[in-house]
Amino acid sequence: MLLLICSHPTSCASIAEVMSVLFFNTMRLNVQSPRDPSSDRFVLSKGHAAPILYAAWAEAGLFPVEDLQNLRKLDSDLEGHPTPRLNFIDVGTGSLGQGVAVAAGMAYVGKNFDKSDYRTYVLVGDGESAEGSVWESLHFAGHYKLDNLCVIFDVNRLGQSEPTSLQHQMDVYRQRLEAFGFNALVVDGHDVEELCKAFYEAANTKTKPTAIIAKTFKGKYFPNIEDMENWHGKPLGDKAESVIKHLQGLIVNVDGHNLSVKSPVNMQAVPKINITNVKLSTPPAYKLGDQVATRSAYGTALVKLAESNNRVIALDGDTKNSTFSERLKKAFPDRYIECFIAEQNLVGVAIGAACRDRTIAFASTFATFFTRAFDQIRMGAISQTNVNFVGSHCGVSIGEDGPSQMGLEDIAMFRTIPGSTVFYPSDAVSCERAVELAANANGICFIRTSRPNTAVIYDNNETFEIGKGHIVKQSSKDQVLLIGACVTLYECLKAATELEKAGIHARVLDPFTVKPLDSDLIVKNGQACGGRIVVVEDHYQQGGLGEAVLSALADKRDFVVKHLFVPTVPRSGPPTVLLDHFGISARHIETIQELQNIAHRLRIHAITSTQAAKSGHPTSCSSIAEIMSVLFFYTMRLNLQNPRDPASDRLILSKGHAAPILYAAWAEVGLFPIENLLNLRKYDSDLEGHPTPRLNFIDVATGSLGHGVAIAAGMAYVGKYFDKSKYRIYVVVGDGESAEGSVWESLHFAAHHKLDNLCIIFDVNRLGQSGPTSLGHQTDIYRKRLEGFGCNVYVINGHEVEDLLEAFHEAAYTKKKPTAVIAKTFKGKHFPNIEDTGCWHGRPLGNKAESVINHLQDLIVDAEGHELTIKNLPSIAPVPNVDITNVKLSTPPAYQIGDPIATRLAYGSALVKLVEYNNCVIALDGDTSNSTFSEKLKKAFPDNFVECFIAEQNLVGAAIGAACRDRTIVFASTFAAFFTRAFDQLRMGAISGTNANFVGTHCGVSIGEDGPSQMGLEDIALFRALPGSTVFYPSDAVSCERAVELAANTKGICFIRTSRPNTAVIYDNNETFAIGKAHVLRQSPKDQILLIGACVTLIECLRAAIGLEKIGMHARVLDPFTIKPLDRESIVENGYACYGLILVVEDHYQQGGLGEAVLSALADRRGFIVKHLFIPSVPRSGAPKTLVDRFGISASHIFKAAKEIIEIDSTVF
Repeated sequence: MLLLICSHPTSCASIAEVMSVLFFNTMRLNVQSPRDPSSDRFVLSKGHAAPILYAAWAEAGLFPVEDLQNLRKLDSDLEGHPTPRLNFIDVGTGSLGQGVAVAAGMAYVGKNFDKSDYRTYVLVGDGESAEGSVWESLHFAGHYKLDNLCVIFDVNRLGQSEPTSLQHQMDVYRQRLEAFGFNALVVDGHDVEELCKAFYEAANTKTKPTAIIAKTFKGKYFPNIEDMENWHGKPLGDKAESVIKHLQGLIVNVDGHNLSVKSPVNMQAVPKINITNVKLSTPPAYKLGDQVATRSAYGTALVKLAESNNRVIALDGDTKNSTFSERLKKAFPDRYIECFIAEQNLVGVAIGAACRDRTIAFASTFATFFTRAFDQIRMGAISQTNVNFVGSHCGVSIGEDGPSQMGLEDIAMFRTIPGSTVFYPSDAVSCERAVELAANANGICFIRTSRPNTAVIYDNNETFEIGKGHIVKQSSKDQVLLIGACVTLYECLKAATELEKAGIHARVLDPFTVKPLDSDLIVKNGQACGGRIVVVEDHYQQGGLGEAVLSALADKRDFVVKHLFVPTVPRSGPPTVLLDHFGISARHIETIQELQNIAHRLRIHAITSTQAAKSGHPTSCSSIAEIMSVLFFYTMRLNLQNPRDPASDRLILSKGHAAPILYAAWAEVGLFPIENLLNLRKYDSDLEGHPTPRLNFIDVATGSLGHGVAIAAGMAYVGKYFDKSKYRIYVVVGDGESAEGSVWESLHFAAHHKLDNLCIIFDVNRLGQSGPTSLGHQTDIYRKRLEGFGCNVYVINGHEVEDLLEAFHEAAYTKKKPTAVIAKTFKGKHFPNIEDTGCWHGRPLGNKAESVINHLQDLIVDAEGHELTIKNLPSIAPVPNVDITNVKLSTPPAYQIGDPIATRLAYGSALVKLVEYNNCVIALDGDTSNSTFSEKLKKAFPDNFVECFIAEQNLVGAAIGAACRDRTIVFASTFAAFFTRAFDQLRMGAISGTNANFVGTHCGVSIGEDGPSQMGLEDIALFRALPGSTVFYPSDAVSCERAVELAANTKGICFIRTSRPNTAVIYDNNETFAIGKAHVLRQSPKDQILLIGACVTLIECLRAAIGLEKIGMHARVLDPFTIKPLDRESIVENGYACYGLILVVEDHYQQGGLGEAVLSALADRRGFIVKHLFIPSVPRSGAPKTLVDRFGISASHIFKAAKEIIEIDSTVF
């Protein structure tokens, strides 16, 4: 019997037989060297079942069974969820839905690089199969025929807070997995013989991976607990003894077992490799002044590294022709892995491929799309992975494509990853050297590359080092230091030249790496320039280069820093204009021919508008021309006078790059003059490269692919269950983006909630950005998958108007399930010599435009236009009038000073009070409602609660959709760390101007024993980086209830950070709170230092202040309440009152949190010294108090730091 221990014993019990068979019958392992590259691999994706994994290794003899009693203790590596601190763990797991990608990466390397017969096994929980990332990875594994991969699904039917959506519907799992290309075997997960047979069959199955779908029961063989709810994450308490006795009674041989682990001795040996000291095969070879984009230099450097070492590989997400990783594909095709439009899988596969030092992996895509995979990246850091991420298309300098494509949060994201290195090369020479350095660096590396060409400024022999900047212009007369990188470095150089003409001398510094930053160089040159520094970056304010510089100067007086950054959500326009600025009608159908004519007119408009813009996606528009014609001129019911009329139908263009044809359709119905289309992508036009709600007919911004279905599902949920109206939701999805797991999360959600008012149109044109999609025109596979996910499916010719009319008609009359219309189309349809050919994505037609337009005009039967009119709205039931303004708590907070109340509990109480006042308040949760306490609302008002299961991207997307057109006040909650998985959705919500509230619990090391995979330590940085966001960090129950009330009435995205441990109530129930207003909790005229903390660390600050007073030192304590906006005036005023000495303490990583927010507030003020206590590295399991102390944020550490600062600066008193 595998040892029964605390933590998640019921989750362990459901897989006991699986683990027994794997370890003692199936897998071939080297117990003396668990990471032997020849041995089989095992990934426990459901990381909360860590105790049984540890028990299995102990039973195998790796360490004494008695050591299991040290589970979750600080001085033990047996953490709450697995991490590679243990030599038998390859990757950290616990944030669900990530194991399959990592395992797929391992399997790919085993099959294609090592060419060995080791196998990879991954155990997945049924709850986490709601995560879209799982389906991204399953598609990848099926596509690449990874027959050395075995995925075991533990279908125990119970999630964390309630049953899973599919429970024990084994046939649904089987159908879905078969549709994704798996050999799917349904077994009794507690029958050892069935498991042995299944694993044997898996090992002998060729050309496809195997999925073993094990029907199990949570708490199996635990009397009165088996298959019961509310036992997730709970030790058995006083029931443990009786359960152990029962289990002992089931054991036939009480003296142990004679089984031993199979050795990998007889397996094919893996090749010996060396991935150290990798060099470019030849040095950079550019001429000074050459115009070369750093993304191009990245592609060149990749090839040079691959020439030097055959273990250098590149992965990309169908953007290789933009990131230039295609150069490696062309030179070494076997070392390139196409991951398609599925960034979570891209990152996970890269992490898996790098395991056991088998490859040097570079994974590239647009920088902004890494936000979708933030959770995977942070788990990579916990896993101590060595993977290099390369993000192109950064900042407003990419130009006309618009904000959905612009990486403006990427530096903040990667800086906050523990142990990361962030490169920002400014020219081709430095970029090649950055790639070389990254290949040899430990930990996660991020290389930020740019789209526009920039001049080569460095000699080919220039030396570059991590953490070393370069002065590119200087004189002895310099009065100000300008700091920029890449595009903004050149702007700095231009500015320096102009300033010199005016008699002002400026020094210019290129940081090369933003993390680590060359602090010494900045301080030295800043002082030489009189303490005057200007930092310029093509990034949002929070978490970027500017705040990195401020952190470097935190303990230095006499610096004034001016920070120039992108202040708001940008817009389309020529790059130079952006850089300068930031520093139709449908009634009834008459004939099929008229609809076809309109489709051709829409094509012409798409061509002419993209020609005028000299950029855009006309071929992508052409594939959906008939779809748009039928939707706008026959199917949808719209109000031209008020496009956002809550009673009208909704359309989401998920494939946002086809924006020109959406704009053309609205122009054709008469919403605005057709000639306005010629303003596409111009700075002073709202017709942006990808749609944004600056246009009154756009509900949400799209363009970052894979988001539309979630938003549409949120709209449809509100329409069906809250508005109870007949309006319908249509969403057009590109086939390339269907590789995104988020799409499948949302399809599952839509089917589970029977959203029959939702119609999803898949534009299957077979061509992606850089090559064919993985499925091409295999529409039958799409059909099987969508039917497996519960949709009513129609496969049609997407260019046949009659097929479309019939499909949309049938969709409107389908009940209890959403409809998916799979439209087989062709990119560039009716464009002679262009139709269905590659290399035309994102390109205007140039000199071919005139001939194509002439051809299209010849196809139009009636060249005089059309007489189609829009359908009137009276056919739709009116929606109820709602008022979501001035929402209040039904009753004020009712606590007693000193009561120990967790702020997450207060959040649940406040939710109920809001709904009592206004029934438009709703809550969404991702199967964590018993931890976030949103279950309080579920119990009080079940109709106002939406369960989204373990699928955070859909959770966020559905919340954004539910908030559209001001129909609801939305609160979406989960563990704060898990919002990293949905960073891309959150930033797109900010671009959309959405009003939605996100609540994250389990923040920081103070959560205790669950370990780092569950700890929110990057969440403040994430939400601060969102434009227009408000970040609340309430410190007690009273302030938390008021934060919830304020958030309900605040525009934009709000984040409320709640904590797991109980904290004392410190505020009176009548205390007033306002956004951007701090509270001073302790002060005297003698104060010598200002302590700033929030929630857990605020309590520690108060304790430290008491201790300081006992030794004659006096500290003022400030609670910021909101971190964005921060109460700058209060901090400055109280900081000066304390002689400029400030100590900031936070349960968060250094980058992007409260400390850097304070530093930003003080940037242009001299005379401050700021000491910052934060979580310095990836934490570990342990008791909360122990962790708070061990990681340096306890009262004793605050006391010591404050005392040292006061003593050092005693001369000022």
